[in-house]
Amino acid sequence: MGGKKKKICKEGNRVKPIDSGSIIEAVNQTKPSGALSTAGVVLVEERDSAPEQNHHSNTPSFADNQSAGVSESDVEQERYKSIEAELQEEVKKLKDEKKIWLQKEACWEEKLKVLQHEVVSCIQIKTNLEEKIDDLQNGNASLILKVSSLEGRVMKMEDIDESWQLKENVIKERLTSFVDANEDLQMQVYEAKTLMTSSYYSLFMYMFFWMLFRNVALHSMLASS
Repeated sequence: MGGKKKKICKEGNRVKPIDSGSIIEAVNQTKPSGALSTAGVVLVEERDSAPEQNHHSNTPSFADNQSAGVSESDVEQERYKSIEAELQEEVKKLKDEKKIWLQKEACWEEKLKVLQHEVVSCIQIKTNLEEKIDDLQNGNASLILKVSSLEGRVMKMEDIDESWQLKENVIKERLTSFVDANEDLQMQVYEAKTLMTSSYYSLFMYMFFWMLFRNVALHSMLASS
């Protein structure tokens, strides 16, 4: 019961024993371990259960045993063939699934490579952007310094402008005073010219009448002599 049991299988005109262990091993070789080995165990259990069920029945004759063994062997062979066909179909399905998964794996590997390239390019872009940001920050700092210096210069220019405006106001006041003084001088000059003109005229008339009187006196003296 616990070891290998042999049954009689008719092949042509010969009858030879069939090892159940070799059948189970052949069945297990057609499908991966785990899912297929259980089928062999079930077959062995089914085969082992049949003698146990008939153990308490009446002992059959030799001819009955021979015919029963042959018919049971044929049934089991058909069952094995059916199981083998199912296992082959299952193996075919598994192979097809394996191909599909290999194709998917290749596709995912390609996608992974593309993503890796994208990651590398993104890292390079990030590095370039960080460098540009550093340059911009440095440029911003220099611009801030320049703006500060320009603001200082503008403040100085505003102070200078205020001082120049004060000076300009002073100069304007001086020019106004100079203009007023010039107008006064011009009035004085005009008055002086007017006075000198009247004086010259009276002196000229005096000299004219004096010369005229002198000439008349001379003529009279000459005439009297």
